[in-house]
Amino acid sequence: MENDELNPVKVFMCEVPSDSLPADMHQEMAVSLVWEDRARVALQVNLAPDVIALLVHDSEATVRHMLYNLHRNIPSDLLEAVLDQHPEDAPKIAFQINAPLTALRLKPFNFASPNDIDRYLTGTGADTDRARVFRSIPKTSDNGSLTLDALMQTISR
Repeated sequence: MENDELNPVKVFMCEVPSDSLPADMHQEMAVSLVWEDRARVALQVNLAPDVIALLVHDSEATVRHMLYNLHRNIPSDLLEAVLDQHPEDAPKIAFQINAPLTALRLKPFNFASPNDIDRYLTGTGADTDRARVFRSIPKTSDNGSLTLDALMQTISR
């Protein structure tokens, strides 16, 4: 092969920890390579649902966050289960199409679709008047970075 430096096997072999490293460093690098491989998988398009289900429960936050950054149609029940296990992922999960209410509360107003807003208002049990006022708020540079919950707090009762 003309282009040996692009051969994936050679690239992988170059990344494998050297045997001359101390055992603890060797183990640490090997573990790092394993989660980096899972992160590469998370960035692939059109993953099978069973692969997505495994990756959302990954112990490495970077792997989960890479998955959330790309896959926008993860089932809501799966996202709910992930939030039970990793509540710190809520801000990343907020950008998913099927984001549960726990995550939607943290979604910035600028990024909230009309459907997100409807689901948020329904989920929070907002009364008709507050919902009407909330829907009428224009997106501006002043309120765009507020979360849906923070914006709701600006509406007087």
